Amino acid sequence: MKNKRIMTTALAILALSCSSVAPAADKEPIVDPQVEKEVRAAEKQRVEALLKGDGEVLKRLMADDFTYITHTGELRLKAHRLRDIQTKAIRYTFLSNDIVDLRIYGDTVLVHGFTRRKGEAPGRKLDGTYRFTRLWVKKDGRWQVVHTHLTKAPQE
Repeated sequence: MKNKRIMTTALAILALSCSSVAPAADKEPIVDPQVEKEVRAAEKQRVEALLKGDGEVLKRLMADDFTYITHTGELRLKAHRLRDIQTKAIRYTFLSNDIVDLRIYGDTVLVHGFTRRKGEAPGRKLDGTYRFTRLWVKKDGRWQVVHTHLTKAPQE
């Protein structure tokens, strides 16, 4: 009985402490022109690095826990993505991003848009338009991408 009371108390404390640090679900994005400018610049650097196959720039822009869901549903980690770009297994001849929406939540920014790309990957050509969602987080004073998800855009 005493153990049950201790366990119940511990669970209640844990639940209360978790709820006090969780972000509010109804929190609205903020407007911050400087943050928007910084993230748009990071997006541009990312595109330029992908076109050049510049793994060093990409390494700085990607968080260590970076994940990427490809348009085919594959999960790629930072090491996979860097290897594919640096070894030229994936080469882009054209890459263009159109940002549709950029939402700022403090040190976290959610970017949604369309990307148009051409290039080559093992066994296939890259040619198409895709929707993307990218999550940027400010770590150690610089913006790093934590996650990207790509989905084939419907043809109009």
